[in-house]
Amino acid sequence: MKDVGWVSKFNQDKLKNTKLKFDLINADDGNVVATPEDKLTPRFLKKLEESGLKNILVKVRSTGKLLRAKINLQKENLHHL
Repeated sequence: MKDVGWVSKFNQDKLKNTKLKFDLINADDGNVVATPEDKLTPRFLKKLEESGLKNILVKVRSTGKLLRAKINLQKENLHHL
């Protein structure tokens, strides 16, 4: 399966002025909305939001540290239950 991952809400502030290491994919329709070559300026991100982008697909194979951090956070939360 090519698009294995999880869905996250699109958040302009988290992506503002960062550099993508993977395609940014609209989780609702599967379309690529930004590539690593795109500059994630506040203006560009606002246009994505205005075009209706609500959710993005975070691919497991693209996340590395992010995936490990999410797993560790989930383990931590389980210990607090």
